[in-house]
Amino acid sequence: MKTSELIAECRDILDDYSSLVSGEPDELWSNERILRRLNEAQDIVARRAHAITDDTTAQCCNITLVQDQATYALDPVVVSVLSARLSDSDLALSRRSWAHLHPRAFPFPDPDFFDTNVTLTFDAGRPQLFAVDPASTKIEVWRKPDATNASLTLKLRVARLPITRLVLSTDTSPEIKEEWHLDLCDYAAGTLLSRTVNNDAMGGTSQAAVIAGRGMLKDFYAKLEEVRRDLKRMRFAMPRFQFGQWGSDNDA
Repeated sequence: MKTSELIAECRDILDDYSSLVSGEPDELWSNERILRRLNEAQDIVARRAHAITDDTTAQCCNITLVQDQATYALDPVVVSVLSARLSDSDLALSRRSWAHLHPRAFPFPDPDFFDTNVTLTFDAGRPQLFAVDPASTKIEVWRKPDATNASLTLKLRVARLPITRLVLSTDTSPEIKEEWHLDLCDYAAGTLLSRTVNNDAMGGTSQAAVIAGRGMLKDFYAKLEEVRRDLKRMRFAMPRFQFGQWGSDNDA
């Protein structure tokens, strides 16, 4: 569905049309206001359901490694890093939690960590592991790149927010997959209805509109939770035992 079709679908749900031949329009909600809610719905679905995955857009998927630098900023559109690899390899780097790479008392354990003659610092080399901070704003590699590996690019596969926003001037389709388009409309219409206030234009039906809008939002978030559960089952189907407990390498 294109932007014009999404807005038309929202107006169908809202039953909000102007039938005037002349004079001021009698629509309760402007196209701009509906479009703001559609963009908001896109962000919610992308963030909670990981509905947009990407491994090709350089803006958010490519990070140029710098010698002796371990930590790098992620693009603001990145919601979650799903995997990472070096540009000269098809093999994904192993993932660890941020807490694993940043223990409270000591750095990530090396195979010879318990040799008391070894200083608790680690030479630069070829990155083998990566971790993402809990807010998904930074990614860190271990080991930090040396001169040889600083020429490489860290290639990410990410779940991200839409890069291109819906605008009235361009009749384009959302970046969200089409299976979510009607849900975007339900969220937009539900939000507008649930915030309806008593006024003459609603013909005394504002209370019913609020109830209907809240019901639509409830169904929207219920679908999101169902998808989130499905994603969790698919990604963490096989539990791992580590450090005395069952869990995943992605646990913070």
